[in-house]
Amino acid sequence: MNLYLDIDGVLLDYSSGKIANYAIELIEYVVDEFDCYWLTTHCKGDEIGAIYY
Repeated sequence: MNLYLDIDGVLLDYSSGKIANYAIELIEYVVDEFDCYWLTTHCKGDEIGAIYY
């Protein structure tokens, strides 16, 4: 099953740059259970840009 994750304003607070509560736990779970796709302008074809951001 595919899962589409938004980074900006969901996993990462856009104004402060802080990660959301339990974002790391959520990411660890979903990458093991789903085919994840990142919804962000920071991802240019692979996940490296999203991870760095």
